[in-house]
Amino acid sequence: MGLFGKSKKEREKEYMNRLDVPLCLKEDFELIIDDVFTIMGGGTVVTGNISTGMCREGENACVYKTNGAFLLSNK
Repeated sequence: MGLFGKSKKEREKEYMNRLDVPLCLKEDFELIIDDVFTIMGGGTVVTGNISTGMCREGENACVYKTNGAFLLSNK
């Protein structure tokens, strides 16, 4: 049991049930990047807040500056 009466799995399941997944998949995924770390032997880690949309592990991503300039892509 978690601190507030529900386990982490129960809270995650409740949250996922509240999401409108089809709508999220139609929106473009937008992540406001706070910081980027490189972990030796592990790769690059990006932290931030998701504004809109949804992404899945393994999907291609493009990174743009706020002025629209293209930075990088893993395509």
